[in-house]
Amino acid sequence: MGKSKEYVGKYRTKLGNTPFKTAKELSKAKQECLETVWNEMEYAKQRLNLSQDNDFEDLFKLFKKGYKCTIGNDNEDVFRVYFDEDESMKMNISEKLFDKIESKPKEASFLIKSLNEMFLDSYLSVIGLKTSKDNKSDKEIALLKSFLERKDDG
Repeated sequence: MGKSKEYVGKYRTKLGNTPFKTAKELSKAKQECLETVWNEMEYAKQRLNLSQDNDFEDLFKLFKKGYKCTIGNDNEDVFRVYFDEDESMKMNISEKLFDKIESKPKEASFLIKSLNEMFLDSYLSVIGLKTSKDNKSDKEIALLKSFLERKDDG
């Protein structure tokens, strides 16, 4: 007995939005994708497991210490992003940076967003969930560097 017109129509519509001609081709592609993602996740899980090993803990210490930022020649941290002991991502923003946010909101928010992204991108790269092709462009990195190198102008 053949499949109903409604059944066939439903799957033709589903396939119409894909590069596949048959449900079997679509199913095979989904399975391949699932295997790829599973491998990436398993790889990341094993890297995290190894991070608990004394031989590899130095690689992950930098994420517990975090990324810090100062303004001008002052050595006081105005912004810090790091992983806490419970492995949650934390941010510390000093009152000095809050003053900057009020006087230069775009620059301050750019700084906060960029450092957060760099921190998270680095972490995801170390555990293998982000590849070099996913990383920021040279132009974006140059913008951040020039922003960080500016002197505090008030």
